[in-house]
Amino acid sequence: MTEQDLFEQFQAADKKIKRKTRFLLPRIKDSLTITYENIIFLLIGFVISCIIFFSLGVEKGRREINREPATPAARVAHEEKPLPLKEGFAIQLAAFKTKGPAEEEMKRLRQEGFTAEVKRSGDYYQLYVGGFDKRNDAEKVLIKLRERYKDCYIKKI
Repeated sequence: MTEQDLFEQFQAADKKIKRKTRFLLPRIKDSLTITYENIIFLLIGFVISCIIFFSLGVEKGRREINREPATPAARVAHEEKPLPLKEGFAIQLAAFKTKGPAEEEMKRLRQEGFTAEVKRSGDYYQLYVGGFDKRNDAEKVLIKLRERYKDCYIKKI
């Protein structure tokens, strides 16, 4: 018995596997040919695209630098007005992250007859009801408002 007889069955199995996978896995070596010319064209294309992207970035940077800086007058427009409530006591009802809901609640309170104002404090918009000369007057209203605003409290202005 020769060595070829021993491995003949393995060679036959290998041929069957190659025959079955011939359509699923085409040989990469036969289908893909890379020549020096193709490599040079790819490198030239890569270098040109790098130059284009770099120059676009430089142009964008120039446009950002050439923008006019904000004028001081524009910055002043964003500052909040102080509370027009008279000195005395006010009740802080709630604090809102955005201005819209705070203003809606202020309008509703004004329709109910309260002197309501919204003041910005840091990242929040605080809703106040105010104009109380005495703390006792503010406490009477506080009891009434606690039904709707659980965490409201009196603050001296």
